[in-house]
Amino acid sequence: ADLKATGESFTAVGDPIIVGDRLFVTTSTDLVKIDRATGEIVARVKTFGHVSYFSRPVYARGVVIVPSDDGSLAAFTADTRRP
Repeated sequence: ADLKATGESFTAVGDPIIVGDRLFVTTSTDLVKIDRATGEIVARVKTFGHVSYFSRPVYARGVVIVPSDDGSLAAFTADTRRP
């Protein structure tokens, strides 16, 4: 899967987490949901902040929590990716 957003020549990619049959990974500005079996990007959503390569998202009770460089957190439901 190409994790770069349109127009990006480089993107930071954080540590992935596995949730069921999906893989979640952060890029510079997005949370990306990937099908583990096919490697296809299933969904992509903006995280509302810049996320560096050392980002470590967390999954708990159906929610993926993403830390941003400025110390803020963004939380998305794993199934719908809504904040």
